[in-house]
Amino acid sequence: MSLQRKGNFNAAMASCTVDDADSIVSKVRDSTLSHIVINIADDHLQTCVRNLRDTGIRIWGWQFILGDNPIEEARFAIRCINENNLDGLVFRVEQQYKQPGKNLAASEYLDELRHRLPEIPLALSSYGLPSYHPQIPWTEFLTDCDFNMPQFCRLDGESLRRQLIRCQSEFLEITPSRPIVPISPLDASTALFSFLIPSQDSEIKGINLWGWDEEITDGLLELWEAIRNHPFQSPAAEKDIVERYFAALNTKDAQRVIDLYAPQSALVTSARTIAGEENMQAWFQGLFTQVLPDVDFILTNYSGSGNSRIFRWTARAEKSIFEPGRVRTSESTSAPLLYSDVIEIFKSVFYKKLVRSSPRKHTAHIISIDLNDPSIDLMVTPASGLGKTASDFLTSYDLQLAVNGDEWLSWTNPKGLAVSEGVKYSAPSAEPTAYISASNQVKVGGEPPPVIWDAISGSHTLVRNGKVNRKLKTCAKPEVYCITLAPRTSLGLTGDNKLILIVAQGTEDSLRDALTLKELATLNLELGVLNAINLDGGGSSTLAVDDYGVPKVVNSPSDGSERVVSNHLGIRAQYLDRESVLKVEDGNDTFGLLEGKIIYHFTSFTVNEAPAFDRTKVT
Repeated sequence: MSLQRKGNFNAAMASCTVDDADSIVSKVRDSTLSHIVINIADDHLQTCVRNLRDTGIRIWGWQFILGDNPIEEARFAIRCINENNLDGLVFRVEQQYKQPGKNLAASEYLDELRHRLPEIPLALSSYGLPSYHPQIPWTEFLTDCDFNMPQFCRLDGESLRRQLIRCQSEFLEITPSRPIVPISPLDASTALFSFLIPSQDSEIKGINLWGWDEEITDGLLELWEAIRNHPFQSPAAEKDIVERYFAALNTKDAQRVIDLYAPQSALVTSARTIAGEENMQAWFQGLFTQVLPDVDFILTNYSGSGNSRIFRWTARAEKSIFEPGRVRTSESTSAPLLYSDVIEIFKSVFYKKLVRSSPRKHTAHIISIDLNDPSIDLMVTPASGLGKTASDFLTSYDLQLAVNGDEWLSWTNPKGLAVSEGVKYSAPSAEPTAYISASNQVKVGGEPPPVIWDAISGSHTLVRNGKVNRKLKTCAKPEVYCITLAPRTSLGLTGDNKLILIVAQGTEDSLRDALTLKELATLNLELGVLNAINLDGGGSSTLAVDDYGVPKVVNSPSDGSERVVSNHLGIRAQYLDRESVLKVEDGNDTFGLLEGKIIYHFTSFTVNEAPAFDRTKVT
């Protein structure tokens, strides 16, 4: 469930009594708000929800948590959500969670919430700049959240806007990253309207305005009218000079960059000083064509006001592992699949997007991994990393490819046997299991080996000894094996030691109508698989890859976005070229301004020569 546009985040609803209900409902209906967030501890919660339910906006609850008794705090929230049929929950976290050991309290609180209400959207609301508050267990909270709602103070409009950019930059460094729906105080300052108009390149799709009673009791009706009439997606105010500079850099047009400088300006590098428009234009042209060709210039942080700016930046290569030059034809002996247009995305890792109209329209994303290559490294989620999306798992463990794993009773409890690097954290069950040795050799199903290094389980055996599982073939349970359609993920092994991963989906209009278990087994046979098991399916089915440092979800998850699941299977592999995606790790620049133009520019950056993402197998 997406939170977009303008929302109201209120501290109390004392005014939302029966006597005021008609007035408040009328105001909300006329407000153009998309959502409202109400304190679940408010005495008037039920009255408010009942009166607001027919306004058509989403009604969320919020709760301030202390962490001293996390299970009871979670159960109170669960009860309020169920009794009032709330659309989501925001939990507020402040200094109480800076105490040592509160990461465990965070996990207990969210485990209880997710166990009882696995589908309810959750949001963290805490400080806007995590670097100032490193004691907060950010990862533990964000892992189980759908949204991040950082809180901002009463600042002037320009400071607030910069703080918001810094907030986005800092949270991108924390795993996992969640969509930001920030909270701003509701007052009559210009800060409010700077907040309502984020920059056009912002990822922010929604905001929250703090306060409600003020609008009624403090006579701020004029401000309320302005908010009501203010469209969230209005034309952006003029961007800061730093933002305009990076927009110009990414056009790769030297003249557009030079237009931001004053006529008598100077560009200072660690090697020399460049002065004059002609010389500076030549320098930027060389930057775009020789020093940093084919990159995206990315602003990571900036500060300063008046006539000075300080900013940091990086540059990433415009490359993709799916570029057409990697296509292998079916005639190529190195292509391990039986189809044309197979793409080698990493060394010894091949991808095929198979689109078919029979037995119904569906797409199968097929991965073939040559386990004879010693540079391939496999891993199963460790106990300390359970409960992530596939792309978060991929990023957390520096992997090149990941798929969802076993079915699960809770995010910390897979149904079948699970072992990571010799540590067992889920006991064997009737589920079939794939065993992975320390040398990255795979055994699918059957008796376990004497020593288990990695293990991951699934719901059903699909193929055994080169034949479709007899129970599936005869449709012993018709509804389960041969009728129910769903997105599917499978793991199989061929006779020539190729690991085959399949993630199947329906059409974009009907993603859930993909394959039956029997049809998935048949597809595995078609690919030469001798033994295969079915992993978790439905909204859990996900294939994520590392597209030169950027996690990319290849399939279309049926929930509309990635689902957090219990465990995963991951693959480390080598890139096919020696070029690094990360060209500049830390650019550090200073602007001096005169009448809004750059008069002085100092830049310091180092271009990477070594391949930052050319990883080899660790033995």
